[in-house]
Amino acid sequence: MPIDLIDLAGTPREMGRAHGEMFREKIREFAGIRIANAMRSLQKKKLRAAREELLELAAEHLPFHRDYHPAGWEEFCGIAEGSGLSREELLIENGLTDFVDVARERFSSGRPPAPEAEGCTAFIARGGATPDGESWLGQTWDMHPEAEGFVVAFRRRPEGAPATLTVTTTGCLSLAGICESGLGCGNNNLSPTDARPGVHYLAMIHKALSSPGYEAAVEAVTGAPRASGHNYACAGPGGRGVFIETTAAEFEMLGDAEPVSVHTNHYVTPRLRALSAREKSRSSLDRDARMRELLGASVTTEKVAAAFSDTAPDSDTCICRNAGQDSRTCATVLGRPASGELWATRGALPDGEWTRFML
Repeated sequence: MPIDLIDLAGTPREMGRAHGEMFREKIREFAGIRIANAMRSLQKKKLRAAREELLELAAEHLPFHRDYHPAGWEEFCGIAEGSGLSREELLIENGLTDFVDVARERFSSGRPPAPEAEGCTAFIARGGATPDGESWLGQTWDMHPEAEGFVVAFRRRPEGAPATLTVTTTGCLSLAGICESGLGCGNNNLSPTDARPGVHYLAMIHKALSSPGYEAAVEAVTGAPRASGHNYACAGPGGRGVFIETTAAEFEMLGDAEPVSVHTNHYVTPRLRALSAREKSRSSLDRDARMRELLGASVTTEKVAAAFSDTAPDSDTCICRNAGQDSRTCATVLGRPASGELWATRGALPDGEWTRFML
């Protein structure tokens, strides 16, 4: 089923309210699923927290978002108003993986989490590695299978800020996308030991994509009071691009010297590896090696689609996560910021429809 493309324009509050009203029932449904997922994730780690405790913890994050990016905060509040959700519920819906990390630290019994066969495989290709000599970036988005039905694309034209084209889920800010400043930003999940109340990753990507230039987009990640850790892919004009590995308090940049860089779900930089909350999983290591093999030293749209369709060598370590797993590929995204193109699917390739959107 193809991804719906929704156009939004106006002030951030107006865009958020229109988003919330348009998808009111789906946003409320998705929030319920994600709060249940948060509780289930803690239970898998032998931890317990009541729904009310999770909402109280979510409330601690809200002042950080308000102060970090006022325009993003206004849009977030508009979504809450349009959907009828509380800001606390919407916070958990938007930043589930970061929130679960914070909840794990808050309610922890001291046991480290076990490795998981999580997904999300990302790449950046630069300069001579792409047909147009510009930076491309792409990723799978692997999450709980029920998330697939909520995937949507937004083309935003906010007052006083660059237009953006993003893939996300109903009720949420930006998961991955491009903007008319020639920037692109995406992510894949990491899990550090220093998670704390702060700004979640979708709000950071949303701010990065509203930036006037590449340095400001990078600063939106490195200068944020982060709640937890992710790896961020930032791309800009002139073949620029970098991965930014983060914990809540620390960051390292890598990959800017390679024509094609790949990142999965383990810390690569030695300093941050010491802050990882879990050991490197076989899935993460094997997907990293597999994606490097599939992409090689250069990319094309067809080559990226083939890599995102990969189901070898087995169902636990392939790039394309299929049905029947705890984590499945709910979307794939390829951003070509310089040409204003975003290619995406709802669900995994080859079953998903690979659609080209234009900014």
